Amino acid sequence: MRYTKGLFKTKRPKRPATETALWYLGRRDRSKSELNSKLLFRGYEESEAHEAIEKLVRLGLLNDLNFAKNYVRSSMLGRSKGQRRIVLELKRKGISDDDINEAFDLIWPEDESQMITKEAIRVINKNKLQTREKIYHRSIAYLLRRGFSYDKAKKAVQENMD
Repeated sequence: MRYTKGLFKTKRPKRPATETALWYLGRRDRSKSELNSKLLFRGYEESEAHEAIEKLVRLGLLNDLNFAKNYVRSSMLGRSKGQRRIVLELKRKGISDDDINEAFDLIWPEDESQMITKEAIRVINKNKLQTREKIYHRSIAYLLRRGFSYDKAKKAVQENMD
């Protein structure tokens, strides 16, 4: 037995690191950094984790640029997120600045006003029972938390309050 991160004892994993990595990738797309953390947490040595990740990269099953493009695309759907928030989330997942920039160049729309307008209308309608001032402030605060710029959030809320 050995200690992992000083928290608890773990046994040597029974499966090869590549097999465990494939299992994680089968659940959802992951970045190299995320997958490395998962493998280390499961008790694999750093060298085993690195070898497994390199093998998956060579096979084309693990690609940070593809991960970033898919993440940007999915973040635009449903409850849209602003560019600033998506960039922060991708950096937390260990994606390089070059991959982030390329993903945005390929996926992000030139004009994000439709996304902001959709979110502004949704939050304004949700707060209909509040005073006009409260609706205004809550809507802008919500859009800022979603990662949109203040100027664009303010404009979208003002246009849709009337």
